[in-house]
Amino acid sequence: MMEQAMGLGRGQVLNLAMGGYSIFDAVVTYERNRTILSSADIVVVQLDGFQFTTGIVPGPRYEVFASLSDRMAFHGAKRARLIKDWFVRTDSALVPLYIYLNYSLIRRRPPEDYGIDRYGRLALVPITGEHDPREFTERAFRGWINEFYREYEHSPVMEGQLARMVTMAQERGAKVYLIHMPTAGNYLALLEREPGNPYLQFKTNLTRAAQELGARCQFWEAPAEVGLTDRDFVDWGHLNTPGAEKWSQFFVRWLQAAEAAGPAVSSARVLSGGGLER
Repeated sequence: MMEQAMGLGRGQVLNLAMGGYSIFDAVVTYERNRTILSSADIVVVQLDGFQFTTGIVPGPRYEVFASLSDRMAFHGAKRARLIKDWFVRTDSALVPLYIYLNYSLIRRRPPEDYGIDRYGRLALVPITGEHDPREFTERAFRGWINEFYREYEHSPVMEGQLARMVTMAQERGAKVYLIHMPTAGNYLALLEREPGNPYLQFKTNLTRAAQELGARCQFWEAPAEVGLTDRDFVDWGHLNTPGAEKWSQFFVRWLQAAEAAGPAVSSARVLSGGGLER
């Protein structure tokens, strides 16, 4: 979508739609694909507040690639079971089995109409067509907030992972944009009323980190800011296909304006990614 909107050739936009909550996923992907990704002139990283809490779920790449020092930094000695799992890697060994067991389920429904998780299971929410915003109730939103932001505390370790990602990109001459996409309904308003206002903590810390790293930081909060409505969402923040098309058109216009004073975006190679699929 971005290639077409920007008038770029096929393959000039590299979209890393990574499953997993942690920015560690982005770091590992960048490190292990340096040759390909080093050709990017612009790196766009989409971020959410729950990626920077001390209670973060590390993500699938963490389970396979994290070093012992990474694990100790994430969890400390009290989480010794996770350190043991690094050596056993039981979960990673079971992934092919999960995929095999769910193969028949996948065949019953067109994969392009559903998200597929890391085990090959179909996501419950279709990603095409419009979604009924009446399902975006306070109860539903609070369920996600409780899962993502319970006992929220900003994690210097996760901020360090972000700095690692940004620094790698900048060392290869890329310009980095850190962005926050809008959320559906009153999700953000509810989040701001949580004890300690975790969204404000995230916004304050990310803005500061971006300034220190020399990266541009942009927050979009209301769907209307980017031409979206609640019908373009499938849950608190993930977009369906029509919503993704609208977002791509908006973001390309914004990026072109942001780059107007620098190199022409039409000749740039863009790397778009983040900790969550959107």
